[in-house]
Amino acid sequence: MKKNKQIFLIGLSIYDFLNISIDAIRSINKSQCVVISNKFSKHHINSVRKLCKILYFEEELIDNKANNLWIKIISLTAKFDVISHIKINDPIFLSDGIEELLFFEKFKIATKIISGTIEIIELLNKSQNPLTNRFKNSSVTFLNETTNFSIEETISVLKTDKLIINLLKSYDISRIISELKKQNKFKKIFFINNYLFEDISKRIDNLQKLIKFEKEKTIKNYLIVAKK
Repeated sequence: MKKNKQIFLIGLSIYDFLNISIDAIRSINKSQCVVISNKFSKHHINSVRKLCKILYFEEELIDNKANNLWIKIISLTAKFDVISHIKINDPIFLSDGIEELLFFEKFKIATKIISGTIEIIELLNKSQNPLTNRFKNSSVTFLNETTNFSIEETISVLKTDKLIINLLKSYDISRIISELKKQNKFKKIFFINNYLFEDISKRIDNLQKLIKFEKEKTIKNYLIVAKK
């Protein structure tokens, strides 16, 4: 490992700064500079600045390529020994935190992941619809982008009580709608994003209209399918 060089990959809730962990606060405070996205609110950014005065914004360092950002962060180690990279919500769950850690370790830089809150859980809590209910269900399958994604196969072999799909632009939404219509094992189908939580069990065709994708804002669309 590079002597005295360290990078923290820190998860921070984009909704509520107070969800930050004590470990994250200590790590930011220990850092000599912080890399953060300007997608966070001014309150978040000002709160981070109170812990570490030197901030670099991701959007000013990169040209929309992940590896480019990571290389830029490595270049900062020439000037700073301890750096925090603050990532939206959780660095691991539905994110690239592991890949980033392995990338930095290739350059012999000590790297530590400090988990944050999982976005879908925060969205559900805000809508007062908990992810699990001991009287109805307790097991969940999360589906993110995969190379060989098959909605038909995923649904047919599903063994958990709930399936949560992170809806991406690359997905054929019509295929998802079609397959869900064929199934009779699901009692409830919900759509949720930053703006709404809606029961679409009896109007699954509305899914396409509800989905929102915005370039400049961090918006994720989720489909929650429940057997009970």
